[in-house]
Amino acid sequence: MIHKTAEQIEVERKESAIQAVETQRLAAYANPQTGSDRHFAEAVRLDAIGDTAGAEAARTAGLARYDEIRSQFPWPDDAAE
Repeated sequence: MIHKTAEQIEVERKESAIQAVETQRLAAYANPQTGSDRHFAEAVRLDAIGDTAGAEAARTAGLARYDEIRSQFPWPDDAAE
């Protein structure tokens, strides 16, 4: 049987919590209806057809949603961003 120190257990707990938040964020960013990625994809498409104003608006919406998702799924208190 392998015995872990309290420090090893705490490190594993932190790593697991960070990984869980990262997984939740990535899924939220990619959500086709509510995620931020859809806005960034729209911005690229609009930029490609020359709609600069539309592209900027989509980028702004994407950044706003990105920030909302990061607030919705914050890092654990003891983890650095």
